[in-house]
Amino acid sequence: MEQKKKNAKTAEVLVEQDEKSIFDLYERDMDAEEDGQWVLLSKGNIEVKIRSLSSKTCVKVIRRLKEKYLKLNRNVDNLPESQQFLYFGEIAAYGLVVDWKNVRGKNRQPLKFSTEAAYKIFTNPSMVNFAMEICEAAGHKETFLKHWDEESEKNLLETSIG
Repeated sequence: MEQKKKNAKTAEVLVEQDEKSIFDLYERDMDAEEDGQWVLLSKGNIEVKIRSLSSKTCVKVIRRLKEKYLKLNRNVDNLPESQQFLYFGEIAAYGLVVDWKNVRGKNRQPLKFSTEAAYKIFTNPSMVNFAMEICEAAGHKETFLKHWDEESEKNLLETSIG
């Protein structure tokens, strides 16, 4: 009898998910992609408001950087590892991050957001993990879903933690 109840409950959940439209499951929040979406990072209770990698602002930054590196006779797809963090750091500072909360500097004092402060952090070779977590969240489809649910949160957490 207990197994029948479990099966019935599972069937109810599946029916509920089956009744969702494709828009419920996949529709992007295009305003959040452009204006930014608050994301809780995996460490330190840090929240960062980020744009999508496909936002107009971020795409402009990427294009500008590609032109800059081409003028230096460098292809961004083949940058030496020592320069890759500078490239991605600039994308994060000028294209992705809109604001942050609970960020503290090396002296453990609160660090107010500015693009200059973000640039200094994101282009520091020892802070590449911070920049990469932000880039991963900005490129993850779950970050900018219009209809957020528990499954979306679980998928985003598994991606950022794993």
